[in-house]
Amino acid sequence: MEAPRLEVVNLSRGVFCPHLDGKHPAYPIGPYRYSRIQSTQCEMKQWDKVVLTSFGPDLWMHLAMGHHLVVHDFSEKPFKHHTEIRRETRACWQGMQFIRYVAERVWQMPPTSAYGRNREQLMNPQFSYMYDELLDTTKNWVRYYRNQRDQLGNRAPVQLTSCWREEWG
Repeated sequence: MEAPRLEVVNLSRGVFCPHLDGKHPAYPIGPYRYSRIQSTQCEMKQWDKVVLTSFGPDLWMHLAMGHHLVVHDFSEKPFKHHTEIRRETRACWQGMQFIRYVAERVWQMPPTSAYGRNREQLMNPQFSYMYDELLDTTKNWVRYYRNQRDQLGNRAPVQLTSCWREEWG
């Protein structure tokens, strides 16, 4: 059985994502959930804030239940290999993937391979270092949702992707 899928709009530029214009059959119109993964927090290496403030309890519970969350975001800058499309945002290629990595580590799952913006650099070694630097309170906060996941008997992988990676790989 396929996991329920939720479309998550990352504020504030995600509202401009072309997938949300109603013309893409793979991306239904609403109802949307909302996140606030801030690229500035990624740039400033505020990893505890990224984990604690990007998703509210609603989205963490959906991850714990095994739902597939697709994050929509939009960059003004073109992708270097195909200037007709926009590149993936830092909030997604770094912030969102780090959130998934943290969930997998705290929930005692094998981490998914995570690649940087241009799909050339494996991010897992950097994510491992960043994970080790997280405060125990941050890991405990994520552990709460592991307990919910365990009570639900969910063993599905963490399904957290960006719309950009779904379309462009």
